[in-house]
Amino acid sequence: MNQFITRYTGLPLPRRFYKILEETLAKYDVAHSSGVTLSFRYEDYSAELGGYHPVEIRLDKEGDEWTLCYMTDFAWVGHPAELEKELDICFVSQLFYGSMIGRMPLSRVKSFARTFVDNFVEYHDSGVYSVKLSAD
Repeated sequence: MNQFITRYTGLPLPRRFYKILEETLAKYDVAHSSGVTLSFRYEDYSAELGGYHPVEIRLDKEGDEWTLCYMTDFAWVGHPAELEKELDICFVSQLFYGSMIGRMPLSRVKSFARTFVDNFVEYHDSGVYSVKLSAD
């Protein structure tokens, strides 16, 4: 079944980003789901060795299309280390969160947010992530 993600107009995102999400959804039976959370993980990421941060992307279904809710990057922080939110784009409220800068309108950090998404695409395409889908 063809999965279509509604294009977010508040931030120009690369076509490849949408393609990754659509291809991932197509691998699962999500026809009767109202929402999904995609967890992209680099299995060797640890507080000691570092690595590619885990990324979580939430999509909700509206009619026959999926809409972006949020995209969150997690990082190990502190001693003892805990996995915490480092970067977050909330597409619904058009807010951006950075652990070092706090929350602000996405419109103020479009370039930085786009770099975050571009990096995710590059990491995904280099094959570093395994993907897990949780559906509602």
